[in-house]
Amino acid sequence: MKRFLYTGAFFVLISGLALLQTRMVGQTPVPNTLAGDPYGAMLNTYCVGCHNTRLKTGGVSFDAMDIKHPAANAEVWEKALRKLRGRLMPPPGSPQPPQADIDAFTIWMEGTLDANPGPVTAGHVPVERLNRTEYAASVKALLGVEVNEKDILPQDIQVEGFDNIASVLTTSPAFLDQYLDAARRVAKKAVGDMAPPISSSVYQTEGHQDPALPFPPGMRGGIRF
Repeated sequence: MKRFLYTGAFFVLISGLALLQTRMVGQTPVPNTLAGDPYGAMLNTYCVGCHNTRLKTGGVSFDAMDIKHPAANAEVWEKALRKLRGRLMPPPGSPQPPQADIDAFTIWMEGTLDANPGPVTAGHVPVERLNRTEYAASVKALLGVEVNEKDILPQDIQVEGFDNIASVLTTSPAFLDQYLDAARRVAKKAVGDMAPPISSSVYQTEGHQDPALPFPPGMRGGIRF
């Protein structure tokens, strides 16, 4: 009976090994890119035990990252630097690297990332015009003229109750005409009427109030306005 049990266990073990070998056929093991690097040695000792391709703790596997070209994973390395500076990683209770090793690694990694910033991934910011409330406020600040924005400009498009969203504050040819008309009204109110009405006034000379009498003797010329 015992021989039968031992024989069965042996065949189960052989079958398990064969199945494991079958699953591993065609799979290329992930090379440890940290090997042979002085800074990678610290990561291998204190970090890779949790952050590897098998566990992927925190979604990070240092053994699959090329430490010689960190710019390819700049976001991950920046996060790792913040953890190291704050002594948050390795977690408390785990073996900790010497502070000198941490300082050397962070200085080297920062310099390498700064020297290879990679492509710029800035987002697109559309050109934003003033809405009519901002336009009236700007006119008052620049010219000291108060205008009712509702009388000179149309209602701006609102998005969730806001009328200062750049993506919808577009300018069409018809809207530009309205802005030009508003500018003419503001300029006229600020400068005033350039063609005032013609009027006349009589100014008397001091000491000779009656214009019908001749000028005193010895006086020449007159005053003209």
